[in-house]
Order: sequence, then C-alpha cells, then structure tokens
Amino acid sequence: MSDNVLSSDKPKNSEIADFGQALFHSGVENPLNGFVQLVNKTTHTSLPELQIAGAPEENSWGTAAGNLAGTVADYALLSKIAGSTMGDIGGSGLAGNALRAGIVGGVYSGIFTPSDPNSDSFFSDRLANAGVGAATFASMAAAANGLGKTGLFAVPEVRSLAGYVALGGLSGAAGGVAHAESSAILKDGRFLPSLGNLGSDIETYAAFGAAFGALGYADSKLDAKTTTEKFDATRTWKDGTTKPASAIVTSDANGQPLKVSADLPSSDSWSSSRLNWQSVKMMDGTWSSSGNRDSFVVPDLTDAKIDSSGNLQLMTSDGDLRSFNKDGSFVKSNPENAAAKAAADANFNAKMAQFHEQQMDLVRDGKREVTLEYPSKQNGAFEIADTRATMDPTSNEVSKISFNPADTKYSNIVGMTRGADGTWSINMANADGYPSVYTWKGDVKPNINAGGKVDSFSFTSANGTSSEIGQSANSVPETFKSIVADAKFSELDPNWRYIRMDDQGNLLMRSGSGTLDGKPLSNVGKEISIKPGDAISLRFDIGDRGPNIVNPSIQWSKALDGTLQINGEAITPGKAIDLNILTTNLHSSY
Repeated sequence: MSDNVLSSDKPKNSEIADFGQALFHSGVENPLNGFVQLVNKTTHTSLPELQIAGAPEENSWGTAAGNLAGTVADYALLSKIAGSTMGDIGGSGLAGNALRAGIVGGVYSGIFTPSDPNSDSFFSDRLANAGVGAATFASMAAAANGLGKTGLFAVPEVRSLAGYVALGGLSGAAGGVAHAESSAILKDGRFLPSLGNLGSDIETYAAFGAAFGALGYADSKLDAKTTTEKFDATRTWKDGTTKPASAIVTSDANGQPLKVSADLPSSDSWSSSRLNWQSVKMMDGTWSSSGNRDSFVVPDLTDAKIDSSGNLQLMTSDGDLRSFNKDGSFVKSNPENAAAKAAADANFNAKMAQFHEQQMDLVRDGKREVTLEYPSKQNGAFEIADTRATMDPTSNEVSKISFNPADTKYSNIVGMTRGADGTWSINMANADGYPSVYTWKGDVKPNINAGGKVDSFSFTSANGTSSEIGQSANSVPETFKSIVADAKFSELDPNWRYIRMDDQGNLLMRSGSGTLDGKPLSNVGKEISIKPGDAISLRFDIGDRGPNIVNPSIQWSKALDGTLQINGEAITPGKAIDLNILTTNLHSSY
C-alpha cells in the first residue's frame, strides 16, 4: 500500500527534463546500442549497452520533441559524414540525391536503430529496417528535389526559415508514405499499410522533415557562402532632372545573384512614384518578385547578373534591361526594341538609298499642277510624303497647296488656299484640342531650277518669317510651326481649351473645371472674360493608367517689350494660348 501511495505521489518530470532525457536517449544511447547489438550478434561478443538516461517514463510533449530532435541530429550528422565520403555518387540530379539519401537512411535504420537482440530473425529484421529506412529517406530526397522544380521554393542560400520548414515538412510527408508502404511490404507482408499506420507515419515524418528543414536553415546561416553588395546610381531624364536608384544584391560563391532588392524611379519623369521590389531566385531557375510599390507595375525579374566590369544588370519579362553601372549611372533600355529599331532603321536607310525623287509637273485645265515627293519615316517605317501645289502656268503664282507629311511631329496642316486679298485659309486636321481653321498672311513661292522644275516651296509670312519645304521631310515641322505661330484662327474646335486675346485686347478663356479667384468655374465649355492677374487654377486628369489629377495655376508676366505672357507664352491681339501647355509643355502658342 505504502508503495502505491509513494508511487502515486511521485512528482512528474518537467517538460524540459523529459526533453533533455529523450534527446540524450534517442540521439546517443539508441544509435550506440543499436550498433553494439549488431557487433555482439556478428562477433558473438557481449559488449554492454549504454544505460545512462534511458527513455523518459512520461509520454509528454517534451519527450516527443526530444526524440525528434535526437533523431534529426543523428541523421544530420550521418549525412555530413556520408557527404564527405560519398561525394557526388550517382550525380547531382534527382536520382543521385535519392541514392545518397537512401544510403544514409539505410545505414541509420539498419545499423544504428536498435532491434530485439533475442530475435531469431535478428539479421533479417535489420535488413528489413535498412530497406524501410532507405525507401523512406530516398523518397524524402526525391520529393524535395521534385518540389524544387515547381518554382515554389527559393534556392537554399536565400531561402527563408519558413521555406526550409515547409519544404522539409512536405518532403517528410512523402517520406512517411514511403515508410508506411515499405514497412507493410517488408515487415508485415502486406501490399498496403493500414490507414492508422499511414496517417501516423505521415505525421511523424512530416514533423521530422520540418525539424530537419529548420536545422538546415540554421546550418545555412552558420556556413553562409554568400556576399552582399549595394549599388547606388542616379538616373538622368531627358529634361535634365535626376533621381536616385539603388539595389542590394546577394550573390553565391561564384558571384551569381540570388536575391535582388531594388528601389527605382518609375517610368514617368514628372512623377515622384517609385518601384520598390524584391526578387528571389527559385530552385527551378525562375525568379519570384514581390514588394510594396506606389506605382502600378512591379517588374517581373527573369535574370540578374554582374558582368565582368562589375555592372549589375537586371532583365525583366517585358524585355527591359536595368543597368546599375560602376560609374554611378542607372540606365533603362530594351534590347529587343533597340534591335527592332536598328533593323527598321537599316531597312529605311536601304530604301532611302534606292529612292529617287519623283515629280509630277503638268498643265491641265489651264492650271499648272506640281507634286513633290520625298522620303519620310513614321515609327521606323519607310513612307513617301508629298507637297502638291496648284499654280498659274504663266506667273507660277501658287493659289492652293496641300500636304501629306508622313511624320511632322506637329499639328497636321491639311492644306492652304489663297484668297483674293492674299490671305490664306489654313485647314487643319480635325484633332481634339486644336483650332480647325486658321488664316495666314504671307506668300508661297515655288523655287524653280535651271531646268524649269520646282525643287521646293518657300513660305514667307507678312512679318518676314520664312521657311522652306523641299525634298526632306525634316523641313516640314519647322515650316508648319512657323505658319501656325503667325496665323490667326477663324473657327475654333468646340473641345479646345484656351485663353485668347481678341482684336481689341480683351482676354477670354474657355476651359474645363477649375477655379477663378478661388471660386469654381461655373461656365465650363463657354468663353468667360478674364483679366491679367486673375488667380486661375485648372484641373486636369492626366493619368494614363489611373486618375492622376493636377491643378496648375496661371502665371501672369510681361516681356521686356511689354507683351503680356501667360506661363511664359506671349499673347497678342488675335492670338490664343493652348491650356494643354500647362500639363504637357509640348504645344506652342497659337
């Protein structure tokens, strides 16, 4: 009775004590005793087994954790020893990895795992254990290798703890299936395991794999063979402004990038948004990109390398190449687009070399009709532009002229017709945001060579501004600009937003939403009277991928000659300022 009382009152070990006892028993005593058993049976000796701690009496969490940790430590140590002796036996692929893991698992289970020393089938039991261990750990290695090809896990050097644990747990679960199946066949003589054994083995080896993965993470940090380098650079835009760009790169022992963290300006020079992203190389050779950003696109990295000059080059799926150069510059380019453009330019130049000027010059119905053709280029493609004029066959006075400019990079002038008073009506291409019809005072004359052919046309405005359109399309934009800058408009496009000064010097504005002297504009789409100095703020939506609202203000000033200026653009009687210049700065005053 007293023994029973004492037994029931015996205090239980703490979880920590159970863990320590189980760790020593499973990690030291068990493998040594398993080896001693095999030696005794083989040599017919009676070496004593190690009995220091023994297995914990309590089946607690500490006991389970200790048994797991001891087994993981043993297998890891045995793998290290085997790795230094076997080398790359079987190759570096899936088969080789499975073979080496199977050998380690077979040795551990067949030699260092205790069995019944009094069994009549001792050696066959050990052989079965070795087969089960080999199948189990070979399956785990094969599963890990297969999972690596899915693109779900980063390369070991930069893999996170969670990644190591997840990969180990999943491959361990596959090993549990193999353990249950091989045990059923080799030990129980059955083709399939019971569901209970299958579930238990999956759970046990998933935990083993997860723990082994955590140990692998710790080992990777202690034995890190990576280097980290930071690249700081500056990107210069076409408008001369600069913005910083930086990247932090983790590379392997061979200098190949494995992880990239980048902080870059977005593609818009006016925007303050930046691209902040991180890419990690995966086991299947792809890159996984993610990160926070205040722009809409995170580049999808497809390759990263540091070239022989030490420049970092990042290639993304859209074909862009971002280079952090040792001279401190950051350059974004697209090799595919550049190659396509070079090919198009080469094709254009070849056709240019074959091109010969063609000219139509005939008199029909009492009028001389002249057409000049010249080569041009639109988006890299070879095209023919032309200027067509109707002239008096005697005086060669031009009465009508039309244009088909393939690439003006400016507002298209469709044609010009001379009135009886010498004033020209200019017909514009009907594009939103521009006046439809201008009037222009000046002279258009053909330049005729010694052979009587028209080589070009000269345009001279009433104020003396002159330009010329000839066989080169490069002369067209400047001529158009000169004509429009000196023209007055007679008909306005209904969608055009402008500030204009009438012939009496009064200022009128037609715009979208905004404020005038702090009050909302109430006559949207209609002309309203304004005066110099009015506080005008306009509201523009200039987003191309989403709303991007700006509210620029009108700035009044005067030139040295007293000419009134709006945001640096001169306005005089009969002239208008295109309000789009406030957002694009691409349009000249009209």
